[in-house]
Amino acid sequence: MWNKTCFTFLFNRYYSGLVVYARHLLGSDEFAEDIVHDVFASLWHNRSSLAINSSLKHYLFRAVKNRSLNYLNHLQVKSDYQKTILEKGDVAGALTWEYYVEVELASTIDKAINKLPPQCRKVFIMSRFEDKTTKEIAEALAISPRTVEKTY
Repeated sequence: MWNKTCFTFLFNRYYSGLVVYARHLLGSDEFAEDIVHDVFASLWHNRSSLAINSSLKHYLFRAVKNRSLNYLNHLQVKSDYQKTILEKGDVAGALTWEYYVEVELASTIDKAINKLPPQCRKVFIMSRFEDKTTKEIAEALAISPRTVEKTY
């Protein structure tokens, strides 16, 4: 049976290397540390029933790899689900924190655009949302390209 001293030694010995490995797999410091903490918490919680058939180092790195891949898979499933909901127009299912932030940001942008003078608003919309060039905007609004540039 493991004691706290043994566990602390293992944690101090392998923690930083496991975080670097998880960071490489995940591309995120925060999530890498979370994954490694979860692995060590699971190790401590299941210490009495664990049967490690390989080296402990190999076991820990494999556990970090598996949890990292599971996490990445979870993110992909979540992303796919959100895309599906938004494509179907199921607003009730899309009411996530990201959705609220996106709606609030869109509302703020719309309000700011509506406060612009009419000509400036037209130029901005054509430039930012319709991807028109300065020349195309000038021709469409019958103004000089220099006026378009000064307008936004």
